[in-house]
Amino acid sequence: MRLGLELGIGLLMVWAVELILWRVARATSRACRARWPRWQSWGREHPIIATFAERFPGLARVLWLRLTPERFTGLPLTLMVLLGLYIAFALFGIVDLVRSSHGVVAFDDRVMAWFAPYRSDERVNAVMLITGLGNSSTLIACVIVASSFLWAHRRRGIVGPMWIAFIGVELVTTIGKGWVARARPVFTTIATAHSPSFPSGHTTGATVVFGFLAYAIARDLLSHRRRFAIGYGATVLVLVIGVSRVFLGVHFPSDVIAGWLIGVFWLLVAFAAAEHWRGRPQPPVDDTATMQINQAALQAELEAASRAATDHEP
Repeated sequence: MRLGLELGIGLLMVWAVELILWRVARATSRACRARWPRWQSWGREHPIIATFAERFPGLARVLWLRLTPERFTGLPLTLMVLLGLYIAFALFGIVDLVRSSHGVVAFDDRVMAWFAPYRSDERVNAVMLITGLGNSSTLIACVIVASSFLWAHRRRGIVGPMWIAFIGVELVTTIGKGWVARARPVFTTIATAHSPSFPSGHTTGATVVFGFLAYAIARDLLSHRRRFAIGYGATVLVLVIGVSRVFLGVHFPSDVIAGWLIGVFWLLVAFAAAEHWRGRPQPPVDDTATMQINQAALQAELEAASRAATDHEP
């Protein structure tokens, strides 16, 4: 009963935060769209920028194309590259802290100690169900099923980026575990694990798989509200799976943070590859065979109906 109440309160809080974030995102988007023409005009007319464009027209054009929001290869790709570089530097910083044990040990111990009083048997059993969504077998099944649906709906170009991100994140996770070789925390619940602790494989895999599935579902939706809701739901799921690893005591918090960073990095790679495919002209689909099969089936149905009508004549 108490666990159900806690779950209900948690879902209500998630819903309330989603509403607040949606209103903030919508207001921010509208404000940016309203001010963008003014910013463009200011950029073209500013004396320093105008002088730079006159002296270096080729470089100025390249920079301007990298900042235009109308095309994916403009501002969106530029922001993704900058975010990817930031994540890479942050990840190397965490790896250095973990290998040297400077500062990160105290942080991990404080967070693990904070979770300790809440690890009742009832909560642990419930969290075990959540953390199971990040198992390798579950994630592989999700990728295979998603690939089948995308292929059947003729969205075959984004199947490759999904597999590249999934295989890439699994390879990086395996290499990272062997390189850092961090021991697991002392197990205090029924949850156990045998591989090295850093980074969290559940977190890296869940970030890539559920993040890309959200992208595949939301990408072609016309409603911005639905897009936001799907992205928000996937984000919450990935966060909960990561936190579940710390709650169960099988990972340190820094393992999970590194897992999120690695997963987001490979998500950016997958998004860039998928958007590049969308921008390419697609070859026409040859439906001749399908049309012939449908015509044959229709002809067979008409002949069967004709025979049935003849048999019923007096």
